[in-house]
Amino acid sequence: TDNVGIGTTSPANKLDVVDSSATFGARITNNNDGSEGLLVRCSDNDSNLYILNCQSSSSATGTDYSSKFLVTKSGNVSIGGILNPSATLHVNGYQHITESTNNPRLYLKGDRDYFLTSTSAGAFALYDDTASSYRMLVNSSGSLLVGKTATSLATVGVELRSDSIYSTSESIPLYLNRKGSSGTILEFR
Repeated sequence: TDNVGIGTTSPANKLDVVDSSATFGARITNNNDGSEGLLVRCSDNDSNLYILNCQSSSSATGTDYSSKFLVTKSGNVSIGGILNPSATLHVNGYQHITESTNNPRLYLKGDRDYFLTSTSAGAFALYDDTASSYRMLVNSSGSLLVGKTATSLATVGVELRSDSIYSTSESIPLYLNRKGSSGTILEFR
């Protein structure tokens, strides 16, 4: 076969790197002393896969390294230095989601599917993918639109802005309910 082995005399793949000691299986650096670059470690001793930053490394076991990417044996993924990810994906730091059509989406899948999106018109929205409908939108002027996507009295829905608008096609346009037994329900000034 054309397999290459490092640390093994019987490589089973095109490239097999085997290191049974407590050190790392691979180091990728961009300088001569190895102080900058990546370390890769996968071991049954700690049951995780680490991709670490050489520049802040101080231990051969991986516990004191600045772990940039970690996959646990149970399948949880950590990005940003979290050694014990508590969810399928655990990210420490800011996330940047982009999409070439200026319509990035963060999907929330479950019994009903939603996504958060930034629209090409500059709005931030919660979209109900199951019903193919926007449920909430904050437009570029800062107005909050619920049940509508256009700022107009003619459009049914709630619009919160400095001069709030509420429009409905129902027979009762506004319900007010006071939970206490005293006090003013509505006051106009």
